[in-house]
Amino acid sequence: MKQLLLLSIFSIFIFLFVAEAKMFTDVWSSCGKSTDTFKITNVTISPDPPIKGQKVSIYASGELKDVISGGKINIQIKLGFITIIKESKPICSSENPLPCPIQPGEYSHSVDVTIPNSAPGGKYSGNFVLTDQTNDEIACIDVNLEL
Repeated sequence: MKQLLLLSIFSIFIFLFVAEAKMFTDVWSSCGKSTDTFKITNVTISPDPPIKGQKVSIYASGELKDVISGGKINIQIKLGFITIIKESKPICSSENPLPCPIQPGEYSHSVDVTIPNSAPGGKYSGNFVLTDQTNDEIACIDVNLEL
């Protein structure tokens, strides 16, 4: 249940290939490089920070510089110091709402997720690194929040 909850919250970033997110609040921060393929232009999170038992609305938009025909997202999520998710998923999969190849251009996406009251309390941290078909970084984001 914890894994599905966290993956739902962060799914928007899997779909959008988040990069230089300098306007994020203290919950989100970019770990990307200036050469990343995706540039974030707007992010709105409400409520910020997310609260157990409430709906969280996330909207993000940005611009993709290059064609993406493959690649992967490396996901690591911890509750405290315990790793609860560490996996790699293909970008071009049936879970992605954009079929590959993904063409350059502006993209936006929003998602609403309700965080169950039963979600374990504590300090969560996550790292999401997206790479393209040549293993070049598309985007990188770090997430830190407390429930």
